[in-house]
Amino acid sequence: MSCFLLKGVGEFGNITCHCFFFCWHLHFAVEVKLDRDGTLNTRLYRKPQKKLLTLNAHSHHPTRTKSQTAVNMYETADLVSSNEANKLHSEKMVDELLRNNGYDQTVLQRIKEEKKGKKKKKKNKGKKIVTNTVG
Repeated sequence: MSCFLLKGVGEFGNITCHCFFFCWHLHFAVEVKLDRDGTLNTRLYRKPQKKLLTLNAHSHHPTRTKSQTAVNMYETADLVSSNEANKLHSEKMVDELLRNNGYDQTVLQRIKEEKKGKKKKKKNKGKKIVTNTVG
């Protein structure tokens, strides 16, 4: 994987650390903050001057490729975000990027709903349902 530390800032007296990791395949950097209580907070980060370019929805690539690009971006946003607030922030960044590249809001909403459905299936997978029968 071609990831590297883009920038690191730290105050050891206050235990505040702010780092950015960049991965070429993400289209984003990952912002990492170390809170005073030792908690790591992570979420997607994008420089303000960065162009909002990715695979365009109107390109001549196969539909499956364009769809999977969007799915992978949402999955990455979910994986790198450490809590629900950061997940929401990261998801909004992906929404903005994809809408800027011609993806329809209804398609993006469907992708997010399918992702939530898969999470519920994974959570319930392997659990046995036990019922009590009175005989």
